[in-house]
Amino acid sequence: MDRLATATLKRGSAALAAEFADVRVPLADAIAVFATHSLPRFLAMTRAIAMERLWDPAAAAGLIARRHREASLWRSGFVALQLE
Repeated sequence: MDRLATATLKRGSAALAAEFADVRVPLADAIAVFATHSLPRFLAMTRAIAMERLWDPAAAAGLIARRHREASLWRSGFVALQLE
């Protein structure tokens, strides 16, 4: 793990991939890290963006309502995965 830590937040490249080509991560472990670390982090970043502020409520009321319903559906999936 210490070896992989040196690649954290680095932009991918062929050289970086070659450096770690011998590393094998079991799929279950990768999914667990994604679900408990990566997904919540990017979910929080996405929430902070708040696309709603880009839409004119007078001109896009239907769109805003639909997006709110879609967001609720997504959140229900996160709850099922115990991410919230």
